Amino acid sequence: MSKQSVAKEKQGFKKDSPKCYNCKHFESSIEMETSTYGTFERERNLRCTLGSFKVGKSNYCSCHEYK
Repeated sequence: MSKQSVAKEKQGFKKDSPKCYNCKHFESSIEMETSTYGTFERERNLRCTLGSFKVGKSNYCSCHEYK
């Protein structure tokens, strides 16, 4: 194992830690936007379906359940 792998294991690093974006209660919408550089997708209306409130992708709570 590499030094990096050993350090990550020692610290208990988890790539998919609990976050709103990987919770089954997370909801968002994708909207197409056009600018002078072209058309692109933008994720909007990030919400928790349990409490119906606005969240950030990297937030989490004690009710987190992986998708």
